[in-house]
Amino acid sequence: MLLILPLQQEASRRPNGREIVLDENCRIFRGEGAATFEIATGKKTYYLTADSTAAVDDWVRVLQVCVLLTTVQLVQTDKKVM
Repeated sequence: MLLILPLQQEASRRPNGREIVLDENCRIFRGEGAATFEIATGKKTYYLTADSTAAVDDWVRVLQVCVLLTTVQLVQTDKKVM
């Protein structure tokens, strides 16, 4: 799960932030040339911006690993149940 906390000026509208579930249905995409990336959850797509394209690369890589690890963990859990 990724928790995005609001900027100070947005805290009054959404004080607890937003949770994005990073599960097997989640896809992470890098924007072309821009310092943006998107997280598609199946229900909603979130567009995020980083300070640089290098930071976007880091975010995308880490989030993709999180999705992969979550998926592997779910598969292993399913095998134990059977």
